[in-house]
Amino acid sequence: MDIDEFEDYDFDKNKELEIDNENIENIDYKKEYYQVKEWHEIVLKTYQEYNAKDQFKLFKAPDISTISKALKHQKLQEQTETSSIDTSCKRQRKAEHPELEEALMLWIENAEDNGIPINWAMIKKAAAMFAEKLKISQDDFKISNGWQSRFRKRMQIKHHRLHGEEGSANIQTAEEFIQQIQEKISKYELKDIYNMDETAVLYRAPPASTISRNAYPGVKKDRKRLTVALTCNADGSDKREPLIIGNSEKPASFKKKLAAHYSFSLYFYNSTAWMTKKIFHVYLRRFDTAMRASNRHVLLLLDNFSGHCVEYSPTNIELIFLPPNSTSKVQPLDGGIIKTFKVHFKARQYERAYMEVTLRNRGITTHSPEQLFRIDQLHGMHWIKKSWNALD
Repeated sequence: MDIDEFEDYDFDKNKELEIDNENIENIDYKKEYYQVKEWHEIVLKTYQEYNAKDQFKLFKAPDISTISKALKHQKLQEQTETSSIDTSCKRQRKAEHPELEEALMLWIENAEDNGIPINWAMIKKAAAMFAEKLKISQDDFKISNGWQSRFRKRMQIKHHRLHGEEGSANIQTAEEFIQQIQEKISKYELKDIYNMDETAVLYRAPPASTISRNAYPGVKKDRKRLTVALTCNADGSDKREPLIIGNSEKPASFKKKLAAHYSFSLYFYNSTAWMTKKIFHVYLRRFDTAMRASNRHVLLLLDNFSGHCVEYSPTNIELIFLPPNSTSKVQPLDGGIIKTFKVHFKARQYERAYMEVTLRNRGITTHSPEQLFRIDQLHGMHWIKKSWNALD
């Protein structure tokens, strides 16, 4: 039986498949019987889950491939529970609420079938939604890291990539440089040792990974970018306002207003949305003026990027330029701060995507997977500021 015969299949949900005992040993009959039996199970599952789209807020009604995968997984679970082939293996813990996990797995596979990237934060929110719909109390079902780990193993789902810098770092050069500047650094308190570094933020790009059973191609990546220069001191007591560089003075989301109207005093623009000597000069002068007003003398660590060109001598800032191919080993911002900042930014992306998916499932919006992560520049800038402020 193939997919074209599906609609003509004689199906009674209350009727068991009958077997012809006289022909049970016939190879052709066996083949046909088990083929029909498999389709019967698929159709039964489809019948039972046909209303799952509305009941469980799926992206669309489950298709045959999704139902088939669910059946195969169910059979695998049954085999695992009854098998005694390898008694040395740890016994897999049964799900306390199989109906919830079955609904959640259907939700995940629908996301996979529709090419929508998801993460564990979204999965946990969906689990909470299903628990509420199935009237499972919070005392009976806790969405903990332990449950997440067991659910992942039971359902055989993994973290898949849809498509650094440290790998090219010269460790010996970095260690030698640290020894050379140790004397200079020792003259300053931690609160007076600053680091500035730039990073690109693809604020409209979908995540490069997802949670699913199988790897699958991601959606087309939107390359719209903002350059962000982050500055903080060594003890974390002072995180300066992010410097943001776009490629337009008044993008559409600004509604013909300047960035200052939205409380962005360090917004610059050029055709490449990248740091230039002119922008760096303005940044350094403002930073120096602020330190002078506070009667502070500070040390500023910078990489040797060509745009970091100093055309005047700061009065309250001592500059140290890091050697080539060593910044990921020396710069504090490259040591994990920027990475954490981007984790916060991605969390906001996923949060918005979850809300958009919920609206889409209710028929309020019809956004495609690509559109779920598309935000305007002003939203991106607000997220940059909030993600930076979220760092401890």
